[in-house]
Amino acid sequence: MIFFKVRGQNYAIDLCGTLDVLRPVILLMLRTQAVNLPPWKVVTWFIKVMEILKKIEANLKDIQSGSKPCKELLPKLFEHWEELNVTKDDDDDTTERGTFQGVPVLLGWTVVNEVTEIQNGKKSITYTWNARTPYDCIADLLTLSQELQVALETRFKKIVPSSVKKLGKVFDLEQAMEQLCRFKVENGKLMISREDRIEWEANGPVNLVNSTDTYLCCLTFKHSLMKIVI
Repeated sequence: MIFFKVRGQNYAIDLCGTLDVLRPVILLMLRTQAVNLPPWKVVTWFIKVMEILKKIEANLKDIQSGSKPCKELLPKLFEHWEELNVTKDDDDDTTERGTFQGVPVLLGWTVVNEVTEIQNGKKSITYTWNARTPYDCIADLLTLSQELQVALETRFKKIVPSSVKKLGKVFDLEQAMEQLCRFKVENGKLMISREDRIEWEANGPVNLVNSTDTYLCCLTFKHSLMKIVI
């Protein structure tokens, strides 16, 4: 359990970091609520969100090693990191530990233990607190990003059927154009690297159309339609 001071240094860092880590997931949730959204777009967007979360995880590890937050991945944390990342040797909770939007902040604390005692019929609760540094906050944000990836992956596998994934690979124009961009024109000829050619042959539009057509031909509703046409 974490109790925050309104002016706690850790509160400000957690606030900025949490907003940054959750931002791609929130955008995904908002975009997928559109009534005119093709179902296969969820597949493409999910892959991109997972890629962003992996980059955020890597950047948080870099911060633990002394680097600064990435402006593109963690914009709010990047904006306020310099003014919030102030450490001192003592644990005096009246000493300022930087500022947040011009407001001085103090050392943050977290409850690590709670003991309830009853003496003479009166109940008393004793809390044990530990100081929480900026890098403790980064460690918690790293855990958040990792667990968020696991939760999203589990949810995606559970609710998105394989048919939608196959349709997404064929009908999603954005993904098809990304595949076509692997080719380059040199001396009037199309050129592609060995790695990109392997990817093209495995997941290129032509191969995906063939595999999807085979899948659709196996559906019972298509066989019934064929009988009606005949």
